[in-house]
Amino acid sequence: FHTSTPLIKKKSLNNPNQERPDAPRRRPPARAPRTPARAPAREELSLLDKTIAMTASFICLLLPTAWILSHLDSYKKKE
Repeated sequence: FHTSTPLIKKKSLNNPNQERPDAPRRRPPARAPRTPARAPAREELSLLDKTIAMTASFICLLLPTAWILSHLDSYKKKE
């Protein structure tokens, strides 16, 4: 029987990695939709606001980790 599309890709004689022009073309991959451009901030945060936010973030992330690492020996001990 005969199919409309060949099972084996036809390769170019000059460049085996390039398909021949008479070979069926594939659809290009679907692209994600572009996100709209972001608007500028309504108001600029002060240095104090940024400092407070960074300090709170570091405390929330590093304090529990430091506590666990400092008490690691007590976790290893079997009771």
